[in-house]
Amino acid sequence: MVSPRLCWEQMRAKRVFIQRDLVVPGVSVRTAKSFLEKAMAAGLVRMKEPRQKSGGVQPAVYELVQDVGRRCPRFRKGKLDPVPQPFERMWAAMKPLRSGWTVRELASLTRSGESNTWNYVAALRRHGYLDTLAEAVGGAFPTEGRYRLKKGKNTGPDAPQALRGGRLWDPNLSILVDAVTE
Repeated sequence: MVSPRLCWEQMRAKRVFIQRDLVVPGVSVRTAKSFLEKAMAAGLVRMKEPRQKSGGVQPAVYELVQDVGRRCPRFRKGKLDPVPQPFERMWAAMKPLRSGWTVRELASLTRSGESNTWNYVAALRRHGYLDTLAEAVGGAFPTEGRYRLKKGKNTGPDAPQALRGGRLWDPNLSILVDAVTE
């Protein structure tokens, strides 16, 4: 998810670019090419000048013709996919719930599976984004844990993304967040 976002930022910043302009630290040539092809198929980008081979090889020049905003677009079957991901719905839902919520409540509100919701909540807890209002208790009369977003951790509109290896990317701050030890 991070690499396409970096490609999108480059496209928006340059407006007219070549494919090589999209290859920045954290983005492979393959990822840049794939994202560019998807953006072209969706009508966001057009080829302004085709690749020229006379007098040396000149790369094709592309132009961003439809800017859909700062959030990186996702594509499905050659079209824009406007449906938010479950973690984006969870992030949007938890911010106004100042009295807290359980994993089950958040899953129900966002129409996300409980397992998916639990994984996202656990990632946010590990990285210091959530207050635990009540610990989960097992036994004969189990209770669910209650959580809320910590003051100062509402970093912006874009949802932090749990990455492989236990890392967390916060696109609002453009940083990888380290796990905290409590």
